Amino acid sequence: MSKNPKRLWQRLKLFFTAEKSALTSVADKTTDPSQCAETNEHTDATSYQPFAENRINLAFDEHSHSQDESLLASESLESDDELELQPITPDDIEHILASMGYQFMYHPASEQDEQSIHHYTMQVSDKERHWGCMIRFFSEQQLIAVYSIYPTAIAEANRPEMLAMLAYLNYDLMIGNLEMDVMDGELRFKTSLDLEVTGVSELIMSYLLQSNFSLFSRLYDTISEMIEQPHTTHDLQGAVDKLIDSQQARNFFLASDAIQ
Repeated sequence: MSKNPKRLWQRLKLFFTAEKSALTSVADKTTDPSQCAETNEHTDATSYQPFAENRINLAFDEHSHSQDESLLASESLESDDELELQPITPDDIEHILASMGYQFMYHPASEQDEQSIHHYTMQVSDKERHWGCMIRFFSEQQLIAVYSIYPTAIAEANRPEMLAMLAYLNYDLMIGNLEMDVMDGELRFKTSLDLEVTGVSELIMSYLLQSNFSLFSRLYDTISEMIEQPHTTHDLQGAVDKLIDSQQARNFFLASDAIQ
């Protein structure tokens, strides 16, 4: 951990501020009870209404930008004593998510879990695409990770080619990474943060969630196209060439005699 938490804190705030212009709001998040079937024995529903419509996060409302800037300015002036953060608890995460208007399910850590990992699950939509979201909070390490989960698992026969595609896409990602469980084919996009350094607030949680949702929304169509195409390649180079051809067919226009 840095010996100068204030300086690192300010650098992280500048990082979050720089990312603001690139993010798009993700609205209409609804809770899907089926997302939580595997952990019902540890499930404690918090502010949960089946298929209730979530409001747009105010941190990404264009009318609240000035409020965000004021908040960043005031927080940067905090003293070193104030930056000595208290350990963040699962209740803190739960309270912030609820105050932001998200509808979610909370899954406490099991008694046998030495790492004390808590989960929060919900359904996310950008009106055209729908997927599940899982927030994983490691209370002992003060780490938090957000996963956007592709709605269908990758078929076993298609996983080798999908791994090649993920390696190609991850190479240029500046934030987060795509990953796939080779055992069951679950595909997800992860972003994470060390809360021991940054602390937690609605603003920080907003950037963590919305950056994840925005990037996954852009990757969603590429993933869908690769899943729907016939899987005929059996080597890494062939899979990469196939992905590049797919992207060029969608993003590049045809040449013409006219000056472009």
